[in-house]
Amino acid sequence: QISRLQPAVVLLQEIIPPQLELLAAPQTLGQHYQIVAPDNPRQPYYCATLLHKRHAKLLGPPRTFHFSTSQMGRHLLTVDVVIDGLERAVMSVSNVHAESTKSEKAERVKQLTEAMVTIADTAASSSGSDAAAVSRSACVAGDLNARDDEITTARNRGKT
Repeated sequence: QISRLQPAVVLLQEIIPPQLELLAAPQTLGQHYQIVAPDNPRQPYYCATLLHKRHAKLLGPPRTFHFSTSQMGRHLLTVDVVIDGLERAVMSVSNVHAESTKSEKAERVKQLTEAMVTIADTAASSSGSDAAAVSRSACVAGDLNARDDEITTARNRGKT
């Protein structure tokens, strides 16, 4: 589907090195996509973000935020991109894989709160002297493993 649809940005979770190698091969997606992965994953699986080489331009290095209390090595992988040459419209895209299983609800809510605060801080950081020249959008997506009430709780906690 990725090859056929060629979206500008693709967020993947639970990627392992052999999959990454396969995806990066020119005969699969490597010809059209730049693949961004965390520098130092804490588990043998991790998030990866695919950026279409013609439609999404990476601005600066990716940022990995490891959730310090994760029992599953979860993290947030953030990239700043420009889509289709719109240089004045930067988008911060955060790919997250939150803790899974019902028993990890408290940790998952903590991770979702941290993700929301992190992305809000990123969006707010564009309030400097060039803020009038550049607008910034922010998006958190991925495998949240969340139930509706957990999203509401995390959003409310993130506001404080």
